[in-house]
Amino acid sequence: MTGTKVVMIDGSAPTTKDYFYRNLCRIIPFDQLTFLGGNGWHDKISKTTVVNKKAFEADLLQADNIESIGKSDVE
Repeated sequence: MTGTKVVMIDGSAPTTKDYFYRNLCRIIPFDQLTFLGGNGWHDKISKTTVVNKKAFEADLLQADNIESIGKSDVE
């Protein structure tokens, strides 16, 4: 709906435990105000971030293409 998704800071997909921890951190008082400086505390503590889905997937595809340069399909 918003065109965004949550990923770990290393780009991997979060586990159920990561989502639970991220949402648990939201009960920290004043967490909503921490967005004034960038990511909220719930993202920093849980080591997650919110990314633009299309841009993230395009970056992954580009990195995949770079990794495949010089590799041969024939053995």
